[in-house]
Amino acid sequence: MKFYTAIFLSLSFFISQKSFSTDAKIAFRVNTPSSSDTATVIVQRALAGVDKHAQIYVGKGSFASLPFEQGMNASVKFKGRTYPIYTFPGDSLTITFDSLPHFEGKSGKDNAAFFQFNVGHSSTYKPENLKSQILAKTIDQYEIWLYEQRYGQNMWLSHQDVSPDLKLYLEAAIRYNYWEGLFAYPIEKANAATQGFVTPIPATMTEGFDANTLNELKLLEVESYRHFLVYYITYLTSESNQFRKFTDMGTSTERKNAQAYNNLKGENAVYIAAKFLSENATKMSEPVLKHQLTLLDEQDTKKHYVKYVAGIIKTALADMPKPEKANEQAEKKSSSGKSEYPFVLTDMDGKSVTLESFKGKVVYMDFWASWCGPCRMMFPYSKQLHEKLSDKQKKQIAFVYVSIDATPEAWKGAVQQMQLTNGVNLLSQGNWQSEVVKYFKINSIPRYMIFDKKGNLADSNAKRPADPAMLEDLLKLLE
Repeated sequence: MKFYTAIFLSLSFFISQKSFSTDAKIAFRVNTPSSSDTATVIVQRALAGVDKHAQIYVGKGSFASLPFEQGMNASVKFKGRTYPIYTFPGDSLTITFDSLPHFEGKSGKDNAAFFQFNVGHSSTYKPENLKSQILAKTIDQYEIWLYEQRYGQNMWLSHQDVSPDLKLYLEAAIRYNYWEGLFAYPIEKANAATQGFVTPIPATMTEGFDANTLNELKLLEVESYRHFLVYYITYLTSESNQFRKFTDMGTSTERKNAQAYNNLKGENAVYIAAKFLSENATKMSEPVLKHQLTLLDEQDTKKHYVKYVAGIIKTALADMPKPEKANEQAEKKSSSGKSEYPFVLTDMDGKSVTLESFKGKVVYMDFWASWCGPCRMMFPYSKQLHEKLSDKQKKQIAFVYVSIDATPEAWKGAVQQMQLTNGVNLLSQGNWQSEVVKYFKINSIPRYMIFDKKGNLADSNAKRPADPAMLEDLLKLLE
């Protein structure tokens, strides 16, 4: 005779923000009962790609309430194994733990199919499995393989007796398994290669892709959709950079988040931006992190993500090595007083200048060096951009050129040669060991930033002056 010990879990569902909730009664049974039997229930609610915030430790005979808005997936960890489940308001489900789980109750059939899908079909799209296929195949071979996988999954689903809700969920999972796989190809190929570019996906392969369907909130419950977003936004970011690979993850993260806010809406945009930011916080400078957190707070109207990301950023900033403060002599020489920044810049007369001295104006800051060819190529465009401003606007917008040259002589010679008379010329001496380079974590130049009238960083990766949209970005901050 088999003996069982049962662990019961009550999941509360809050529907459409109404004042009532419906419980899903779930019981877990195990053979050979033990007083130490426990299960960990993980709600697969997307929060910056991390589910552990929703872990509930459930002991024998104990209960827990978890907020749900609709039928959705979760998982149960028991004795080192993870079991995916799909439940809904009013559900009654019993799971018997054996060599394989057995499901009984209202959602018994759904969960048997859901378990089979996750263990069988979805495992194909685990990152390590996808990567091995990508590296072993040409893009044409790989697309054929993806098509065959999608066809097989759809055929399997057509023979399953599942609820309409789970069917819609699995259809979305299959659809985004395919698109995740396709957009992963150029990114994983580029990551594994030494060349400095990403190869675009042939246009014929994306003809069936509809970006207008990406913003349904319920898609965030689908794991393959969340994985797809990572590759899709990364691909769009690469495309906006002429398919050149980025030299640092900090700049890449900023650009990815900009693409997320431009191409997605609502919580879908906030989720992927929060994920990128939380995963790369240690690779970004303090002012950029604070700026990105401000943007996330503005977008995250329900405040589901910003608190979590703020905690990660706080830890990253605490662990970040602090650059040495500007020396006292430089501070005394500064005409604008002590700076909140750990550096002081030098003007053409040898006087120290702080960033605070520009408060009250919008600042378009250009980081450059005399030895940087692309930097010098942008100066004529900077002058043209400046000339497009009215006399009144020129008093409100400051063009600040910050050189990182090794010596004042090299910097002053280039300023004179390039006739940089339309702005303020400053020096942060030291090339790549320059204080501004270390503080802002600048890995390539030219680099452009915009500060608003209050001195806050408004855009840490501003457009180049050659971009026709740059003028509008500056004028918006005058409003």
